[in-house]
Amino acid sequence: MTVKLASFHKKLLYLKKKNLGVFLTGFTLIEVLLVVAIMLILLSSGASLLGSRTQESALDTSAKAVVDHIAKARNYAVTGYQADAWGVKVLDNDASCFEGGDCIVVFKGDDYATRDSAYDSMFDLKNGIAWTSNEQNEFYFSMVAGWLSSGSSVLGDQYLSLSNNVEQSITILISSNGLVSLWACGDTVLLNSLSYGTVEASDGNCWLDRNIGASRVAQSFDDAFSYGYLYQWGRASDGHQLTSSDITATLSAFDTPGHSDFITPALTPFDWRSSQNNDLWQGVLGTNNVCPSGFRLPTRAEWTTLLTAENITNSASAYSSALRLTVNGYRDRVTGILTQQGNEANYWSSTVSGNDALVLWFTGAGVGTAGDAGARSYGMGVRCVKN
Repeated sequence: MTVKLASFHKKLLYLKKKNLGVFLTGFTLIEVLLVVAIMLILLSSGASLLGSRTQESALDTSAKAVVDHIAKARNYAVTGYQADAWGVKVLDNDASCFEGGDCIVVFKGDDYATRDSAYDSMFDLKNGIAWTSNEQNEFYFSMVAGWLSSGSSVLGDQYLSLSNNVEQSITILISSNGLVSLWACGDTVLLNSLSYGTVEASDGNCWLDRNIGASRVAQSFDDAFSYGYLYQWGRASDGHQLTSSDITATLSAFDTPGHSDFITPALTPFDWRSSQNNDLWQGVLGTNNVCPSGFRLPTRAEWTTLLTAENITNSASAYSSALRLTVNGYRDRVTGILTQQGNEANYWSSTVSGNDALVLWFTGAGVGTAGDAGARSYGMGVRCVKN
């Protein structure tokens, strides 16, 4: 009887363990640890993916809410609600916002500082969403007409960009006529009545599809219609960038010379401005930024990243890249003479180096180095990148 009970208990124990998927002669400890490790990796990957999708959803929701708020301001202005213009204030790390973060405020009137705050409508950016760029942090829509305005001036197109914690971003376009929409790379932008396309390059940045001033996307590396303008570093689009502009040896004491002549200094530091200003082309808010709204000159580091990402090693590969770069030449710093057009490419960056600014240049034989610099009185091409 004792033997039978012992045999029964053994069978019962075996069945219990079998139902649990465990055998007396089952997995080794190493195999069990390996399975656990794989399960942890899968769980971690799933959590990461879920977090990314949650952040993406929060970004989409916030962007749409911002669009709705801006559209509401314009609608109020166009319909004459409260017989006044209606404005929008973009606040960044402000105590007025949720937990001192970022937010947007729709207000009554054309000036945030003198508004009646009783009419304010605020939307807070939460869940890791924040502004990443905005050129005009305050604007309003004119009553009835609905034009996008600031002070007494009608503004050009404006862009607001917001991003989340996983480096995803969305850009909002507020057109000069007041219409607001989500903007994506591949859409066009306007600058001085010229329409420019946009392309996403292998570096992940959104670039203009042609040089500033070019009438079309390049159809060859030496397409004369795609060379565009040649700017002196830091100058605005005042006419000097035209290759046919007159020259003068008289330096400017101001950021805006007040004429369209190409300035040819005879002495070091060979700058068109008598006292140098390093901030003229720094970012979208640079004093003389010549790029479309929301765009700016690339840094030299960004040019370097692009060269690697697009495998640009000479003029042929530069043309075959997403940017369709061309051999636009340059204007000499002393004589103003157009030089090497059709043979050599020269593009400014926003990066200054001592008295000079860093440039990108290439020929059919190769590409210059990251440290190449040029005097600021040279005339070189400009290709803009989205901020």
